[in-house]
This record gives sequence, C-alpha cells and structure tokens, in this order.
Amino acid sequence: MQRIILYKQIGNRWHYVRITTMPNTELSIDTGSCGQKPDHSETAGIPANIDPIAALRQEGEKWIARDYSKPHPHSLQVMTLHFQMRRWTGYPAGAPWYDDWTSGYLDPIQQVLDETCNGIPRGNERFSGNYLHYYTVFNTDLAQEAVEKIAAAAPVKFLLDIHIANREKQVQIPIDPNVPEYLRSLFRVIEKSARTIAHELPVLFPTDPLQPEFVPNGPINGRILGEEAARLRQMLKENGISIPTFGTRSPRSRLPRWCSSMP
Repeated sequence: MQRIILYKQIGNRWHYVRITTMPNTELSIDTGSCGQKPDHSETAGIPANIDPIAALRQEGEKWIARDYSKPHPHSLQVMTLHFQMRRWTGYPAGAPWYDDWTSGYLDPIQQVLDETCNGIPRGNERFSGNYLHYYTVFNTDLAQEAVEKIAAAAPVKFLLDIHIANREKQVQIPIDPNVPEYLRSLFRVIEKSARTIAHELPVLFPTDPLQPEFVPNGPINGRILGEEAARLRQMLKENGISIPTFGTRSPRSRLPRWCSSMP
C-alpha cells in the first residue's frame, strides 16, 4: 500500500489528510488534527481502468486545490529524542539493550506519530553513547505528551531528554584530550559545517508533494526479537561478525579516527 499525506494550517493548528491505496482497489481518506487520530474517514472506489497510483495522485490534487500541501521544513519545529546509553563498540542492533530500547521507545513512538500524522522522521546520529533521533513535528505539545507517556510505560527505562526547538539539539562530539589544539579547532569547524549542511538539505532539494510513500509495515518491520535475536547475536559474535542496523544513517556519523566517537 502507498499513501500521500498533506497538511494545512488553520489558525494555530495543523490539520492533515492521509490518502492511502487499499488492497481492494479503494482509496482510504482520513482527515484530522495533527497529534490526534482521524476524526473523519471515508473510502472512494478506484475505477478499473485507472492505475491506483494515478488515482492516488488525482485525489491528492483535489486536496492541494483546497490549500493542503507539504509545509516548508523551516516553518516547523524539530523534536530531538536524545538517549544516553551504555557505551557499545558495535552497531546498536547488536547491543544487549537494543530490543528493550526499540520495543519500549522507538517503535511505539514512531507508531503514535505515524497514526496521528504528527511526526516526520528526519534522521538520526550516534556517538559516544549518545543516540539522537530527529522528527519534524506539527503539534509540539501532543508530540511531547505522547513521548512522555510511552517513556513512562516502558518496562525498561533509558535516560531520555526531549528537546523541541527550531532545529535539532546540538550535542558536541567528544574529542580525545590528547589531540592537539589546532586539530580540535579544525574538527569543530568541520562539525559545525556538517550540521549546517544537514539542516539546509531539505530546503535545497524540495520534494514533490504528490510523491507517494510506502505505508510502514507495522512497528516491528520483520525484526527478530527475544531469545532468537539473542541466539543470533551470540552466534555472530562468536564468528567475529557485527549485526548492522538498517535505520536512517546520518553522514555526520563519518568522523575522523582520532575522535572519541565510538557508538
């Protein structure tokens, strides 16, 4: 299934329309306020002679004519979820705390933001036990409230700071104290430039508001969990193999070897 989500600001609140292709050759159309589940849903049939994606775009054009669109990234707030974890020298998916972290925090947070059209993932980065996940949010109060509820209900607790501002939370990457001062200064300049470029990229390359996106395949996405995951980790560890993670990777995580930036 694929979908198009468009937004419109009415007064001080953002509203959404979510148009989704269904397996039974229908379009599902949901509307509501960002941060809340749809307050109205309806379906529309797709004629047999029309491609479902073409029908999806045609329906989207009707809503664009009603002033719905994809808002400018800089017109919205950014929510940073800053987790501080035990140091781990491999990929996060191989860490002993990874299942508790994803099932207790990341998966339900992504699910609730997706269900209420109140958060668009905009990448993540990790260094020295800091794991930062970024989301563009429309209703900041409801987004923070949702994350706080999920964090409170998580069976295993992790240190989390929720930061909402005009841009991502800035956390300096630690540098080995033995590095000469001129190299430290050079790295800070490079770090600042990389963050500025990453912040401006969504503006430099605007997307087609009617470009369909695939519907997320639920919160699990085929991930192996529990005892089977632990068995696979141990088997790969014994063979000297790390398990990669397939989440969004930021180019900012490519750092010089002299930085104390192990995951």
